[in-house]
Amino acid sequence: MLFAEARLDELAFVVVDVETTGTDPRKHRVMELGSSVMQDGSIGDHFSSLVQTDQIIPPFVARMTGIKSHMLRRAPSAQQIFPRLHSLLSQPNAVFVGHNVEFDWSFVHQTFVRLGLPPIEPPRLCTYRLARRLLENKRKFNLAALSKHFACDDGKHHRAGDDARATATILSELLKLARDNHKIDTLAELLQLQRKRVSTSDTQPRSARSKSRRYLVNTLQKIPRRPGVYFYYSSKGEVLYIGKAKVLRERVAGYFRRGANHNGKVKDLVRRVSDIGWVETQTELSALLLESREIKRHQPRYNALIKRYGRHSFVRLSSKDAFPRLEWSEEIQVDGAEYFGPFRGRAVAEMIIEIVNRMFNLRECSEAIREDRQRTPCLFHQIDRCAAPCAGKQSREDYLREVERVRRFLNGRHEGIIQTLRERMHDHAEAMEFEEAGWLRDRISDVERMLFRREPISAAVHDNNVIIVAPTAGREHVEVFMVRHGRLQFQYVHPGSVDESDVERYVRRVYFDPDAIVEGHSESFAEIRKEVDEMRIIAAWLHRHRDVGRFVYINGQSSATLLNQLYDVIRCSLPGKHKGRS
Repeated sequence: MLFAEARLDELAFVVVDVETTGTDPRKHRVMELGSSVMQDGSIGDHFSSLVQTDQIIPPFVARMTGIKSHMLRRAPSAQQIFPRLHSLLSQPNAVFVGHNVEFDWSFVHQTFVRLGLPPIEPPRLCTYRLARRLLENKRKFNLAALSKHFACDDGKHHRAGDDARATATILSELLKLARDNHKIDTLAELLQLQRKRVSTSDTQPRSARSKSRRYLVNTLQKIPRRPGVYFYYSSKGEVLYIGKAKVLRERVAGYFRRGANHNGKVKDLVRRVSDIGWVETQTELSALLLESREIKRHQPRYNALIKRYGRHSFVRLSSKDAFPRLEWSEEIQVDGAEYFGPFRGRAVAEMIIEIVNRMFNLRECSEAIREDRQRTPCLFHQIDRCAAPCAGKQSREDYLREVERVRRFLNGRHEGIIQTLRERMHDHAEAMEFEEAGWLRDRISDVERMLFRREPISAAVHDNNVIIVAPTAGREHVEVFMVRHGRLQFQYVHPGSVDESDVERYVRRVYFDPDAIVEGHSESFAEIRKEVDEMRIIAAWLHRHRDVGRFVYINGQSSATLLNQLYDVIRCSLPGKHKGRS
């Protein structure tokens, strides 16, 4: 697949900001570098540093940035800092992003040339240009104005690290608008949008040219300003498109504004819309999940999402076996095994398995287990990758202790897989085991490239049991989501939608009855495959809200203890008038 046709969620957006001693990249130097990597809506791998320049900082630059010449005396040199950025931009599907991208790139590129680093030419994306094309009603597009618009302004500007982080957050919001309002799915479409001329047309709703258009104008006034899911229908009642929104009226009205800068696909959709429907939800997570389910059910022709199911892979631990092994799997099956993931394709899953097999001593052969100590162990024992339980040289108790180490490693509860690999690499290097350290160094590079430097890998799907308590749009109530094995099993609004006895009944049924299957969730092979997308939605939401959300994790406590914990979290989440149990 050509790089330009890569989907947005496959791209690694390397967001860069530089503070410089002047405006000419040949004469002046970068005195501070900031970078954040944003992939699939998740912002991470942030770093920033002052850079030694051997140049005097002009007074007006020092006043604007707060950086003075004496601050750079002990700063790292460009030779120490820029190879890291060069490595980020050399990874597959990397895109260089800046708020004034040509200025930032000119200094970064000139520094690469000066240091003799290999030439690279990543696609360049400008958040200033994107904002002008996606925010029709806005007049100011500088970083401070956009930060306030997207409610991410911390008051810190003109420092590279803070500006890179703010630009990454703005980019994340702009990509949502590009997907939702313009149906942008690929890098090529995004770059085409960036190059479009800015329309100066009126942005008020279109004049009604037909009875259908007049009907839509009236309908737009009835749409609530609440989160939910919207449906576009053709004149024949066909569902053309399904989308979600934090504020339904604003999102839907954006499609029908005069002068809206839509691409060809969206223009065609808007021409075909004869009716609009919507379903209000209490929270953003409800809207995300409902949208996913409705797209699966209706499969609208204008939703690209329906083409993306079933392309994930899992790492499977056959934990029901006496001596479990690791293998990759395309599906989650109801077989008592533990599944880790989902990962983007078989290659990533197999890479993880190879790393685990190299670091731990699990079985890799399919030999029958015997207690015959005279039996010759398989090749994996001879190359020190297995303790040979098949030949009776390792007890089941010792083997299961190794399985538990693997399980903790894959769950990554306390440290990500990449961090663990780095620590192992340093341990081998200190022990002068340079061949093993070099192998781990290469594997770290492989994993970072294949996972696009994202957060640590997902915990086991089987182990993903949590109750989520999220405030509703008006913050008058909370919505409760019960997740078992990574899938949503039950949700309700508290207070009001269910009785306390129903809550207790569902808690016991979802988390304490191993044979229970809640209505609407088939355990069939085909249905579980469809629910992988829902797992990803919940996992992404949990990650984005990990610092502000309220969660009750199921860790072996009794049902009574779990209910008390749930009610305590609900009381802390509700305003004063609703702090009772039900």
